[in-house]
Amino acid sequence: MQNLSLLLTKLENLVMEWEKDSKDELLYFTTIKMLLSEMMENRNFPTEQKDKVVDCNWNIDSMFNINTGNGHSFEQHQKWFLGNISNIQTTLKF
Repeated sequence: MQNLSLLLTKLENLVMEWEKDSKDELLYFTTIKMLLSEMMENRNFPTEQKDKVVDCNWNIDSMFNINTGNGHSFEQHQKWFLGNISNIQTTLKF
């Protein structure tokens, strides 16, 4: 589970850095999507938390303008993403 804790922290950091360094948005997007995919495939990741990872994927797609994001801003989707990550960390007691 320590690797999962590190992965969640890495995701938080990448999303925060993305806002400051938007010129490399494709790098941030692909890296975050890869890490989220790893979480979904990890057998040790609790099934009941996978819905939050699905929400994170939707928020990342919205931040990258792959979907409309229901008209919400980059910043709003960033907050929702970080909230989901925080919720996972709290639930798993990291």
